[in-house]
Amino acid sequence: MLNKFDDKLIDELKEKYFMLYDTNKINYFNELIHIIKYAYKSRSYILKGKDIIHREPNDYIGMVLYIDLFSKDLIKFKDKICYLEEMGINLIHIMPIMKTRDGEDDGGYAISDYNDVNTQLGSWQDFKEVVYLLREKSIDVCIDFVLNHTAQEHTWAQNALNGDKKYQNMYYMFDSYDIPKKFESTITENFPEVAPGNFTFFEQINKWVFTTFYGYQWDLNYNNPEVLNLMIEQLLVLSNVGVNVFRMDAAPHIWKKLGTNCFNLPEVHFVLSIIKLALNMVSQNITLFEEVVADCNIIQQYHHSQNGKRNILYNFPLMVSIWNSLATSDTRYMQQVINKIGIVVNGNGWVNFVRNHDDLAFCIENDVISSIGMDPDLHEKFLIDYYSGKFDESFSRGELYAYNKQTQKARIVGTTASLCGIEKGKEDNGNEEIEDGIKKILLMYGITFSFNGLCMVYSGDEMGTLNDYSYKMCEQKTKDARWLHRTQFNWNGIENLKKDNSIESKIYYGIQRYINVKKSFSIIRKSSKISSIDINNKNVIVYFKHINLEYLIVIANFSNSLQGINLFFVSEITQTERAIDSITNKIYDLKHNIFLEKYSILWLIANTGNQ
Repeated sequence: MLNKFDDKLIDELKEKYFMLYDTNKINYFNELIHIIKYAYKSRSYILKGKDIIHREPNDYIGMVLYIDLFSKDLIKFKDKICYLEEMGINLIHIMPIMKTRDGEDDGGYAISDYNDVNTQLGSWQDFKEVVYLLREKSIDVCIDFVLNHTAQEHTWAQNALNGDKKYQNMYYMFDSYDIPKKFESTITENFPEVAPGNFTFFEQINKWVFTTFYGYQWDLNYNNPEVLNLMIEQLLVLSNVGVNVFRMDAAPHIWKKLGTNCFNLPEVHFVLSIIKLALNMVSQNITLFEEVVADCNIIQQYHHSQNGKRNILYNFPLMVSIWNSLATSDTRYMQQVINKIGIVVNGNGWVNFVRNHDDLAFCIENDVISSIGMDPDLHEKFLIDYYSGKFDESFSRGELYAYNKQTQKARIVGTTASLCGIEKGKEDNGNEEIEDGIKKILLMYGITFSFNGLCMVYSGDEMGTLNDYSYKMCEQKTKDARWLHRTQFNWNGIENLKKDNSIESKIYYGIQRYINVKKSFSIIRKSSKISSIDINNKNVIVYFKHINLEYLIVIANFSNSLQGINLFFVSEITQTERAIDSITNKIYDLKHNIFLEKYSILWLIANTGNQ
């Protein structure tokens, strides 16, 4: 039976709406209800039929990619869908595809039209056909939705530049620098080297415009309810094409208030709740994927504030702890972080990842790093230096991004393979370095696939793709070092998958094995509280979860040497004498010690009912 429009949700939406806006804005609320009802009426019977089938976020195996880098355009992408199917992918995260301004566009995040795609990728019709094909093959579709700003070339901004007060009120604009100066005293710069400050002066209208990221990206004013209504309308149009997961770009920045850092303010959570509810009034099969680059305490506020399932967040705390353990061979930090993030909150989920399209920001949990005797600032600088290759003993070939001369802090760019030593190994003709790099990649993905939530593979990681330095020769890209890891997909490398000893085959089939195992075992796939165990060996991380009588125990060696481990603790936890490694199908007698190879991982499964 098709889902019916639920009028009861209108009262819930109204309550949330007027927690954000004054009740005298009732006309705007009525307009929003009209937008929602029209979208529901316009939704196709095919999509309403698919809305009945709910795939939980934990069931997703995701891949993130750029259409132009993966297949050149949307038409050619249709022929590449089989590659995703064969690997086991059932969620595709398409990086910015909406129409952007000409020239610099922040890697696709300067949107000039939410209801069209970039012409070099194809047409709006091509986009709809690709989404349809993916959904027909049971591959759900995620796209980036830029919530915080539009390009100055967007129709709304152009109308504002032409003096239209209605559209000027849709952005943050000021007649003098007095108020912007007050804002600047409490907020930080995102790109201090290439886009200093948070405001840009436009002589045409003699006003200062809030531009958190780049001067050509105008921050939307969500204090104006018309902005929220129109953005929900844009989302509903995309939802009715068949997109059912939306990555909400730069979500914590969307609400501004003097005297604050304009990041993660309480009103942000109200806005996201309203968006979620409005979308779910049209389809219950929509997931919000919120981008929150912050420490664990801030990120988990989004889990707590978004009641109900189908909200997912980047697991930045886990990602940082993985890269930290790899650099230090010390898992004590990861051990404490896992205990913080292992709790399941409101049925919401994590997006676990090793790397994504963006830079690596080492948002250190200050309380955790201090508790193990390290200085947070010094340790963050150590990680930055390590992964930018400043240390002689470093295996990494990363580069600095968004370097701040005052704080001497930066983020790191580079592909996973280059950061893990494969590039250095090729330079040195070091077969052992290359093999270690492969093991490091599989170790990191072994952690992410075993954790609660979904795992998102960054396209190219499965092929061991190295840094692409050619961006430095491209005028449009040279200022943005993130293009170092935004590389063309190497389709020629597919042939190497047939060679057992190739880098590509070892990584690809290793990751595919994780995918198949995760799909096969509900104890791995389903969420349950995860706890870490201190086994008095800082080189090794151990964590476990259980559902009823079934246990998953993950043991991973982050050092470059063999580690002896007494498995008696597993027997104590599970009350069994044997466990099977679900990756290799090897059975372990829990009464004996084992030796864990360098950079290796076990997914032990034990069932108390099978003694």
